[in-house]
Amino acid sequence: MVGVCPAYVAVAKTIADDPDARAAALAGRVPLVVAGWSSSSESLAERYLRASAEEKTTLGEVAGVANVWDEVIVPAL
Repeated sequence: MVGVCPAYVAVAKTIADDPDARAAALAGRVPLVVAGWSSSSESLAERYLRASAEEKTTLGEVAGVANVWDEVIVPAL
């Protein structure tokens, strides 16, 4: 109805009660998906490993392929 995928809405709900994560996402300092992952008690790597294919696709769409490449892949090379 509003043109947003369900996974994106689910992530937004995870930061609803986390003022720091919400502020970071609203200010554009971090993508919403990353803010949602960082508000949980598990690490980003742990969350990624248990993410569904749809969530991983959403990460690529929201964070952007260039950001994932530059900030995640390149430092690991």
